[in-house]
Amino acid sequence: MQRIDNNYYAIAIDDICFIQDILFQTRYNQAVTQIQQAAEKLLKSVAELVVAEHVEESLKTHNLSKIYRDINDSLPEELKLDLNNRDLNNLRNFYFDAKYPGENFITADIEDANAALDTMYDVLEAVNIFRESRGMTISTFERKHFEEPV
Repeated sequence: MQRIDNNYYAIAIDDICFIQDILFQTRYNQAVTQIQQAAEKLLKSVAELVVAEHVEESLKTHNLSKIYRDINDSLPEELKLDLNNRDLNNLRNFYFDAKYPGENFITADIEDANAALDTMYDVLEAVNIFRESRGMTISTFERKHFEEPV
């Protein structure tokens, strides 16, 4: 059994390892919710370091755009994360819409899953740039995607 450090970044990295292990799957709802969770934990790994004013609020929300905004509001210009807010919003929607029944329920398809992966990888890259700037260790991954079933 591999030990996982008790912090947002390490748990997110473990999530990404799991996601890359399931890329052969053809059911995408659980995958997109797991992808959203990895991106959320990556952002929270930065928020817990830099957001002072309302860090508890940032760590309790699933709103990726809010966490991203809180982070960038707390950083000097040269350290701000460079992410696409629209992509973060799209990824955030999977947390509820692909996970729970209701008016907004969706069935994710391969395009949704691969778009979610791209956003997650973008978040990982941005977080890694931030971590490197602070002399922290990083984990990198090849950008793998779901492939069309044969």
